[in-house]
Amino acid sequence: MDNFMLLGLFNTIAKAIGKAVASIVTVIVEPILNSIIPLITNFLLGIFTALLPSVVTLGRAIGMLIFNLVVSIVETILDTTVGKDKMIDVTINFASKSYSVIVNNEITKMLAWTPINYFNRGSSDVNTSILNPYFMSIKLMKEGIMPSAMTIFALIVMVELFQITVRTEGMRNSGFESPFKLMLKVAICKILLDNTQMVLEAIFNFATDIFNKLYSIGKEVDLSQADWGPIKELLRNFDWLTLIMLWAQMGLQLLLVWLVMLIVPFIVFGRVMEMYIMITLAPIPFATFASQEFSQIGKNFLKQFIGLSLKVVVMYVIILIFCLMITVVTFDVGNVASLEALRGLIIGVLPNYWAAIGIFFAEIGIKPVIFSIMLLMTLLGADKYTKQITGAWY
Repeated sequence: MDNFMLLGLFNTIAKAIGKAVASIVTVIVEPILNSIIPLITNFLLGIFTALLPSVVTLGRAIGMLIFNLVVSIVETILDTTVGKDKMIDVTINFASKSYSVIVNNEITKMLAWTPINYFNRGSSDVNTSILNPYFMSIKLMKEGIMPSAMTIFALIVMVELFQITVRTEGMRNSGFESPFKLMLKVAICKILLDNTQMVLEAIFNFATDIFNKLYSIGKEVDLSQADWGPIKELLRNFDWLTLIMLWAQMGLQLLLVWLVMLIVPFIVFGRVMEMYIMITLAPIPFATFASQEFSQIGKNFLKQFIGLSLKVVVMYVIILIFCLMITVVTFDVGNVASLEALRGLIIGVLPNYWAAIGIFFAEIGIKPVIFSIMLLMTLLGADKYTKQITGAWY
């Protein structure tokens, strides 16, 4: 019992002491801490704020020093192992070889494939069976469309004769030349109908011959034999980083052009498919040549077919000129000078390396991307150019 009483006494004393200490902390210590802590915090914050610009400036200086040191080391190694002249020759040879590869590659050769040998990959060993879509379209034309076209042709001739009879009635001896004009138109129209396949083949073979001539001229162009002296002299005045960026710009441009060129087979396929349809239905517009009123249908058909045949010529001219333009623009004085200025721009944002990388890829990539989009849109717009040339509009 005495132990329990002693324990209770100690517990009461401990609680009293705890309350006394808590009162002292609340009344005396807490106000002191509330005054001292803000002073210490503001003091440390002021020191940090004062030293921050110096730290940033020091970091930027260290970053620029490291960057310039690395660039100097790399340039020294390149000067001793590669040489600036050799690097310039490699870049120019890369450009000239890439031009010949793009202009004379297998995708470009597809433009020479006619509707006859398209599915034989341009081979002269053409399968004349029903398995060839061209001969299928010819069969459909002769056995399915031609009888209907002949019927339309006969009706047009009857209508024209009736109109001549109405116009010349009561004219006695005058107006006798009208039947002879109709006879001439009927004869020409009948010849077209009987030789529809030959006429259409003559048109797209003529366009293919033009393409082959242009292709042979394009193969003869060798950019490595061009006068690169002024450009080499210009490039010698720039540092290694500018030359490397120029090489990167040319490489990215050629990669994007290659990607655009992968669309060419689909454009050619669509053209050949459209030609199959026009070949199959050709007798119907040909039959309208006998009519004075509806002959415009046949004329528009011929214009559109000629334009469709010349489309490959226009596409090759686009590829040929565009690839040369890319080379000229890449080695243009203004372009190389802008790459030189880019070096200083990158250094100016160090040590913000992400910003430097962003500026590098934006400046290097923006021109190649724009040029590739222009090439794609020009190739897709080849129909517009052929229609302007032939005057064929829907």
